[in-house]
Amino acid sequence: MSEDQNKEKDFEEAFNNSYDRWFPFIEQAHLDFKYTIDDPWTAADKQYFKDQNREVLNFNIIRRIVNMISGYEIKNRLALKIGPAEGSDDKVASQLTGIVMPLMENHHGYEVLSDAFELGALTTGLNLVEIYLDRKGDIQFSRKPYNKFLLDPGFTKQDLSDCGHIIIHEEGMLVDDVKSILPGSESLIETYAKQTESQITLPFSAYQGKGREDKRCNYSAFWERDTKKVKILANRKTGDSFPWLGKKEDLDMILARYAMQLTSWDDYIDTVKLSHYVNGKFITKGPDPNKIDDYPFIGVFGYWYPEYDDQSLKLQGIVRSLRGPQREVSKRLSKILDIIDSQVSSGFMAEEKTLVNPDDIHASGQGKGIWLKEGALSGKKVERITAPDIPQGLFQLNRDLQTFINDIAGVNEALFGKDELNAQVSGYLTKLRQGAALIAQGGLFNKLRFSKQNFTFKLAKFIQKNYNKNKVARILNEQPVPQFYTEDLSRYDLVPQEGLLTETQQQMFYIELRQAKAEGAPITWTMIFENAPMQMKDKLLKMMKEEEQRQQQAQQEQLKEKQLLDQMRMAKIDADLGRGAERRAQEEENRAGAALSRIKTAKEIEEMGFDRVLKFIDRAIAFEGVNQKKAMTKR
Repeated sequence: MSEDQNKEKDFEEAFNNSYDRWFPFIEQAHLDFKYTIDDPWTAADKQYFKDQNREVLNFNIIRRIVNMISGYEIKNRLALKIGPAEGSDDKVASQLTGIVMPLMENHHGYEVLSDAFELGALTTGLNLVEIYLDRKGDIQFSRKPYNKFLLDPGFTKQDLSDCGHIIIHEEGMLVDDVKSILPGSESLIETYAKQTESQITLPFSAYQGKGREDKRCNYSAFWERDTKKVKILANRKTGDSFPWLGKKEDLDMILARYAMQLTSWDDYIDTVKLSHYVNGKFITKGPDPNKIDDYPFIGVFGYWYPEYDDQSLKLQGIVRSLRGPQREVSKRLSKILDIIDSQVSSGFMAEEKTLVNPDDIHASGQGKGIWLKEGALSGKKVERITAPDIPQGLFQLNRDLQTFINDIAGVNEALFGKDELNAQVSGYLTKLRQGAALIAQGGLFNKLRFSKQNFTFKLAKFIQKNYNKNKVARILNEQPVPQFYTEDLSRYDLVPQEGLLTETQQQMFYIELRQAKAEGAPITWTMIFENAPMQMKDKLLKMMKEEEQRQQQAQQEQLKEKQLLDQMRMAKIDADLGRGAERRAQEEENRAGAALSRIKTAKEIEEMGFDRVLKFIDRAIAFEGVNQKKAMTKR
């Protein structure tokens, strides 16, 4: 058996095994999709309506719920950016963000993710988002719906890290389009497209457009996990190691020069490989064309229960549990309308020969005129036809079913701007009710956030591996830093983040500056407006700089005046201190003189006789008494 035949056999076994296991999911996902797009009836249901001359009607409540949750995600969409795990990686993270943001905006990355969330997580349960390179080498994004891929049925992880293979299958693809994907294999593609009838098909895989059947074929891309042998270069002292991806001659030269510091050995690392098939026939194979050693696909999951064994239930969207109530609502509303349409609801009944002009009975608007034999009516000869009442229980049951649909989906009328009782409530209370309802969707939004983080990691690796220095410099208007192309940079040094959605990195920087300014950071308005996404801002910046210069000059003048006042204040303080010192010196001198006088007096008293001292004291007391009397007389 040739190698090509072995490849075809391996592919066919993988396809059939995955198809058998995933068909229950694909079948249920197709029904979910039909209910969402307003086609819940089976072929038997439609034939039943046709046999009874009834119109096929559907009253779609599911789409309203899906649109509400999807609309909330779009309204609160956040930008994808890359942050540093450490401060030293800030520059490389900034440069990668500078590439990621215009890529997502210009190549409709956010729209692809939102579509995958709406049609995958909410509707069918799973969509894949693919990152790929176009012919110009630019990164692009696409969505793979439930009926265009098959996964390894044994995978259990949402990041697809344990998924053994992924098959992307396109039904009825134009042969020329396949040739453009696989240049160099045109003749082989043409041969297999004409001579073989494909046995590799997926159900419900309608292709866009009809006609040109002779120019169409089934194309399959078979992705498989694999390993490859590489040289590991390691530092003997630190133990740091990384795969050597350069030439063997260069590695030998490095090891010879630094034999004491470096060593190397053979090892295997994980990678993926890709092979292509037309109508189940092998065309070509090769290593990972994207150079990221991983699948270029990101799963956007709904409710995912990998431990459950029933494939029809282990993966589903929010629509799955709403199909039954939706069908019952449509059946009962259709029945009510049929009751109304099948009964005579207005007009007149009259006995023969009652009216002068028999044709008048038919001139009663949209009602119906009925002629009866004479004596058929008791009392009046002409009576109005009264429409029969429709059982009110049908209306109440229908309202209950619609309420059940909201309850099952975990939403309430507040999310649609209404109140359950049609009462007027405060905006704050409505906001609380909306927040409580959105908590029920937390699991879906958490899975979407995980998918976005995985998406950002793979996008960063795509940029590193496929954008050379010239292309990076062209996008950023600056050269990439040396760490930009470091191996395992995205795994250990970068953190995927979400921020305010803007069109460019400059707009995001402007908003972050405004927020920092509001929190009190020392940021000038000139710096903020230099980075503002404004037109014709040169004049504004010139005016602001002139105003800042005037303010600086005024501040300098104020500073000079303050310095002068401080000098004058210090001089006054020095003068006051000098006068105080003089006063203190005079007081010391006075105290010294008083002490000397007391010493002299004591000496004189000592030289007096005792009698003379007593006489001196008596005269002093008498003199003091005279002075007191004079003082009291004055009072």
